[in-house]
Amino acid sequence: MQSCFVDETESALRNAGKHTLRAERECRRWEEGEGDPDQVGLSAELAVRAAQGALTALGDDGLAAAGGDHQSRRGRLACAAWLLLLMGTDEEGTSDDLQQAGTLFLKAADA
Repeated sequence: MQSCFVDETESALRNAGKHTLRAERECRRWEEGEGDPDQVGLSAELAVRAAQGALTALGDDGLAAAGGDHQSRRGRLACAAWLLLLMGTDEEGTSDDLQQAGTLFLKAADA
């Protein structure tokens, strides 16, 4: 039986996933010629901040994103999501990178 208690780490990972998927939608709109570049930048900045918060909430396991030891499935998923988020927000990044990152942050929350 799964607990209905949501811990701080799970909440932070869900928040990172939510903001990353919002950035993905803004980026996709821009790729399709309909989006506002300011909104793309703002949503990407919010996603990075939320992801940094999630990695902080992971504690020692969050060090995985900085090259530390990958202690748990949750930590490995968050690390992979972080790297995809960074790829999605660089000059060559795409909405697909952000979509994968957001999905992995949500999977990490469930792990």
